[in-house]
Amino acid sequence: FALYDVAGLCAVDGGRKIVYSSSCVTDPSTGQKSEAAKLFVYDTQKQELTGSFVPFADRRSTGRILPGGGTTVIGWTGDLIYCADVAEQKVVRQAQLLGKLGGDFRLGPDGKVWCFIEKTLVRIDPTTFVIEAVGTVEPAGRIAFAGRSVLLSGTTEIRMIENVAP
Repeated sequence: FALYDVAGLCAVDGGRKIVYSSSCVTDPSTGQKSEAAKLFVYDTQKQELTGSFVPFADRRSTGRILPGGGTTVIGWTGDLIYCADVAEQKVVRQAQLLGKLGGDFRLGPDGKVWCFIEKTLVRIDPTTFVIEAVGTVEPAGRIAFAGRSVLLSGTTEIRMIENVAP
């Protein structure tokens, strides 16, 4: 991983695979650098790296990732959200977002991806990438769930939005 730094990490396939999402870096000892970010797959049963692939030739990071079911991950990088099947080593769907994601990137109790697009807290259906706005919240922050409420960091106090999580 000399030319790649961690951008995200998650388990898929019932914990049998760990996916390492990368950001390109320059090796300080050689000056060598990678051209595009990769997703790396570690097999926990074999205890070895079993594959890697470049999902986007023009991206220097594969961004944050979440388990998407089976051998898929849901990821975001810049203004792009995507689903990649790490067993097939390919992107199965992607969508451009209207703004940059910020704050947290988390699966909610409803199975949706919760994050911020600019100042708007949103839920994204991971199977269709349909976006539902929850509301405007400043600043963006980390997200936690308690019952039907969403708790947010990002200020000196924890903020709560009640009765928004299904």
